[in-house]
Amino acid sequence: METIQSIEDRFNQKFHYDYTFLNDEPFTDEFIYLISTYIPQGKINFGIIPPEHWSYPDHINTTACSEIRANFADVPYGDSESYRHMCRFFSGFFYKQPMVRQYEYYWRIEPGIKLHCDVNQDVFRFMKENDKKYGFAISLFEYSETIPSLWSFVIDYISKQKSSRPELLPMLQNGFGWYNLCHFWSNFEIARVDVFDNYEYEQFFQYLDSKEGFYYERWGDAPIHTIGICLFLKKQDIHWFDNLGYYHPPYLQCPQDPESYINNKCTCDPDDDINSNENLSCKTRLSKWYQTMSQKQKCKIIRELSTIILSRRAKMCNVLEYRDSKVIYRRYASLFFVIGVDNDDNELIGLEVIHRFVEQMDKIYGNVCELDIIFGFDKAYHVLDELLIDGHIQESSKKEVLKRVTQQDELENMDEFEKILA
Repeated sequence: METIQSIEDRFNQKFHYDYTFLNDEPFTDEFIYLISTYIPQGKINFGIIPPEHWSYPDHINTTACSEIRANFADVPYGDSESYRHMCRFFSGFFYKQPMVRQYEYYWRIEPGIKLHCDVNQDVFRFMKENDKKYGFAISLFEYSETIPSLWSFVIDYISKQKSSRPELLPMLQNGFGWYNLCHFWSNFEIARVDVFDNYEYEQFFQYLDSKEGFYYERWGDAPIHTIGICLFLKKQDIHWFDNLGYYHPPYLQCPQDPESYINNKCTCDPDDDINSNENLSCKTRLSKWYQTMSQKQKCKIIRELSTIILSRRAKMCNVLEYRDSKVIYRRYASLFFVIGVDNDDNELIGLEVIHRFVEQMDKIYGNVCELDIIFGFDKAYHVLDELLIDGHIQESSKKEVLKRVTQQDELENMDEFEKILA
């Protein structure tokens, strides 16, 4: 009831949207009565999930499943049977429920969540007017132990399709083409129902369901949804709701913008924001897919900085002010390496980052020169992606960066060799 009270107080008392409650067992009269007292306005739907949508498929060996769950006891929800039913349901059946299909958009709400900020914006109107199809609040890493075979099946599925390479697929891949474990935390979703209720996604789900990973491993609906979104949607279809103060135990998303925090009467602690934790949140890994500025703006900045830096004398300082930030550069022979930093960032660290980057490329290319970068720029990007993500140092070990880039080269050479043999 606290969850409903939070949604009503912070959002729905202003907009009066319907609620739909789904369960695998009939709701009690007491529950229905209590819910009705908490929601004085708006329509309330109560539905029962069909047994075939919340149970084992016929081809699953339940005895083997019981043994497997025992081996997953050290993984969150690893030994839970009902959790596996739930993940399969949300992956491929929730959007088929008649009470869900009657709506164009849905907001997934789970027991125990809380909003720490007022939601003064009609989120459904926002999604519709801005042609957004999927909204999330938190992005996390999945437990690799729960999905050991998932990515192999995803790649196999993609290879069998005649359509072009999905635009957002690289968002989920590390430098070696493997799954980086990032996913939108699906206990919060504001989305169009037909993001999942369509032929393409249904075929994708049916293929994965046939691989039995929901029960013989512990596939979650969050990575399934996220991968499906990245296969079938565009970058502009996705929206990050970063100002709701959304809390689902144990993680909190709290606005970092002071104006938004005050205007929305937030009560959370910004220091507890999960998106600030680089070990848990995927924000830094996904940030390069956020559309921060247009290509025209980027080209203008490059032109301006090129003119300024090339006109500076050799004895001048390697740090200069540019707009509302600082620019740090170093020259190596005929090559200039330039980075932009915030005004309160340490310039010496910026210079060291550039030097680390150049050292790594020197090892990769062997006495790096401009021609190496021009004709082998992909390697430069590989080094940069291993060294930095979203302006944060990801890996400081030169040996580790070199190892990962070398592995990437070996994989690419193997792919080329297989193409020749084919």
